[in-house]
Amino acid sequence: MELVIPVMTLQDARAAVEGGARLISVKNLHEGSMGANLPYTIRTVRKKIPRRIRLGATAGNFPGYMTCTAAQAALGAVVSGARDHVTVGLYKVPSYREAAKMVKAVSDTIKRFDKRIGVAVCSFADYKEIGSISPKETLDILVDSQADIAVIDVANKDGKHLFDYMSIEQLHSFVEGAHSHGLWTLFLGSLGKDDVSALLQTGVDIMGARSTVCREGKWYYEVEKEKVRELVKTIEEAEGKSWIERWWERRQKKKKRLRGKTCGPEHMIESSKSKG
Repeated sequence: MELVIPVMTLQDARAAVEGGARLISVKNLHEGSMGANLPYTIRTVRKKIPRRIRLGATAGNFPGYMTCTAAQAALGAVVSGARDHVTVGLYKVPSYREAAKMVKAVSDTIKRFDKRIGVAVCSFADYKEIGSISPKETLDILVDSQADIAVIDVANKDGKHLFDYMSIEQLHSFVEGAHSHGLWTLFLGSLGKDDVSALLQTGVDIMGARSTVCREGKWYYEVEKEKVRELVKTIEEAEGKSWIERWWERRQKKKKRLRGKTCGPEHMIESSKSKG
């Protein structure tokens, strides 16, 4: 299981890298769970952190009628420097048709620009509370698209936890469904060290964690490298493998699982190597 640290500033990014994170995502949580940050911030982070660090970004949460806006925002994040993956949130998208239209617009736009860039689409565990389609419906849409990563988060940042809405069994079923169609999976939602064991049981590919690595456990404070280091260590100890062993294992699984998908969230490792 890989770890992604959402960062809001260059200071956050540096702390995450110093703590051992190898995948970070630039976002702005003040504008929602998938809130977009400034293009300048994404570009600055990309320039200032080592090239070996894979960098993604969120493009925003979008209702169903903002299909073209979502596609343009996603491309803007990529052009700004988010060359590992870009994520869009299906927020208050009530109909399957609207969601499918948005996913197609975003994924087609990004793949026409660069097929190596991962397209991540986020649905929400608390979808009933926000009036949006469910993770299961979203997964059905992703199967027939060019998207690469199925994401589940919690929209309302009011202290609720991913496991408050979905059980290990439900999440495991989601992961199995995604993997059977060559999709990667990413879970977020107030996750921390105490959730590592449960997440490993689901089989999820990537764990996202923000609050637990921030000062005082608050997402709006800065990331602390010591807390990142502790979380990285917890994952390695739980899996009984070093990060390089885990990377090699995932690389082998990728060859067997990604049925024709153009990329996964690890392609930047290879491109980083080629760039020296």
